[in-house]
Amino acid sequence: MSAETRKFYKAGEGRTVRRETDGELWPEAGDYAENTRFTRRRVDDGDLVEAEPPAQPAVVEAPAEPEAVAPPVPPAEPEAGAEPARKSRAGKTAGDGEN
Repeated sequence: MSAETRKFYKAGEGRTVRRETDGELWPEAGDYAENTRFTRRRVDDGDLVEAEPPAQPAVVEAPAEPEAVAPPVPPAEPEAGAEPARKSRAGKTAGDGEN
């Protein structure tokens, strides 16, 4: 679709126009439409009038803020005189080959 086949239209003064594509009412602010037989007929009848599209507001995106990251927690050191931790045997069965 080129810009030449699409134009911006508003409903004529005091007119109610339904869209060709979905049957919904034409927006008061106007909308773009293809250059079809339906659109040309609406323009010829004064139901639609060519209009200037509203100015697009400049979109300024704020820079993304970095996510807060908690500092790493150092591993706990064993207390003096404490026995070293043993490996868990949970989930082991008699057939695992360990005695």
